Amino acid sequence: MTYSIPSVIITELNFKHMRACEKCGKSSIGGGTRKLLRGHHNPTNWTKKRANLQWTNLLIKGKRSYVCTKCLRTLTKKSK
Repeated sequence: MTYSIPSVIITELNFKHMRACEKCGKSSIGGGTRKLLRGHHNPTNWTKKRANLQWTNLLIKGKRSYVCTKCLRTLTKKSK
């Protein structure tokens, strides 16, 4: 029996997160919490730091998209 290799291999370059900023691509990052008051046999869990994403219609007219608040500020900024 032979198996074929899929033609599209997901890499970091073409992978798109579900909850990511449409403009800059900011998404969540994972990390561990280190609390020294907890024991060796009672470790803390992993946490995720998520980007502050908001729904907006400003990026593409007529289509709602997730945009982080930093990009939202620059989109709504009035030009001088």
